[in-house]
Amino acid sequence: MIVSLRPASSSPPVDIPQRRRVIVIGATEAGVCAAFHLGRCSMLVEQHGASEGGPLGKLREFMPGELRLGERVDAIHTIERRLYLASGESFIYDKLLSCVSVPHLLRLIVDETPSRIRGGEWWSYWLECRGIELLDTAAQLDHGDLDGEAGGKRLAEKVRREMVLKFAYRPVTGRSSGLFQPRVVSG
Repeated sequence: MIVSLRPASSSPPVDIPQRRRVIVIGATEAGVCAAFHLGRCSMLVEQHGASEGGPLGKLREFMPGELRLGERVDAIHTIERRLYLASGESFIYDKLLSCVSVPHLLRLIVDETPSRIRGGEWWSYWLECRGIELLDTAAQLDHGDLDGEAGGKRLAEKVRREMVLKFAYRPVTGRSSGLFQPRVVSG
């Protein structure tokens, strides 16, 4: 019996990202409301408010999802749908809800962004194609939301419908299913 040991590697450990269905950046009224209505499948990331006694620290009492206070978003890779935190952790997301302004969000994106896009509506469409939904005050005004709570609830319902459609069970049917059925071939 021959036993060989793996050679000791000097390479750094591979960063394995964690997976979250929905990540909300920013603990604005709309962001907190969206994370609350999305429930356990959401993670709320806020740079400020790390103290437990502060107003944001009290969110832990009623927030059903994961809450990351005092964490700063370092970068967003839209092609991989991956969010990097300053602490070194990274998360793969299905949907990212951004409560920060569009210029700040665009500084976080590390992919190449198109240079021809000028208007806010076009940025909204480009970001939505990459799994990012805007929930800043400008987007709330565009959609006619009365306040942040209405905007958060509206977007949470939209994301919930999209997640149901994306992850719904669909039995395999159609033309290709006939290929796998046993047949008797006369010869």
